[in-house]
Amino acid sequence: MSTSGNIKIAQDLHDGIAQDLVALGYQLDLLISKDDSDPQIRIGLRTVRFGIDDLIAKVRREIFALRQGSHTSLAKRIARSGVEICGDRLNFCDLQDVYGALDLEEELFMIACELLRNAFKHSGASAIGITLSQNQNRLYLEVFDNGMGGAHVSDERFGLKGITEKVAAAKGVLRLISNEKGTRAQVTL
Repeated sequence: MSTSGNIKIAQDLHDGIAQDLVALGYQLDLLISKDDSDPQIRIGLRTVRFGIDDLIAKVRREIFALRQGSHTSLAKRIARSGVEICGDRLNFCDLQDVYGALDLEEELFMIACELLRNAFKHSGASAIGITLSQNQNRLYLEVFDNGMGGAHVSDERFGLKGITEKVAAAKGVLRLISNEKGTRAQVTL
């Protein structure tokens, strides 16, 4: 397909599906924010909301790929998203290109973005860092910050719980180290 054809498809995706998903997410946010709804229903709605966020991220990546005309490496995608999510708080970024792990790239990308969002929103950190490397057939991702610590997996908080589930589904390991010096989330897939 021609570059202009790809750009047209990207624009149609942006103006159609992507915008519809964003609107649907906002509607769910309104339902979740109602204090009088059943807690179990709110938990279910949050799960759906996270699913919509994942879909929005996938559609945006496809839009970007169509506009670029080629596959962007995982390292570049994570670096770009890290800057978008953390801004000037992202002060360390050592991301190596990884090879032979196409089946894990999407999961690792979503895990990296969620860890960065958690560090940015909840840690109170002034500095956030991320590393990505590969040793033979293992991928290593680490997101760290100098925040207040206290991060832990909880049924009431869905970010780290969702990350734990994604890592387990990919047959990986998540190690979380969180104390008064900050938090380190280490993922091995």
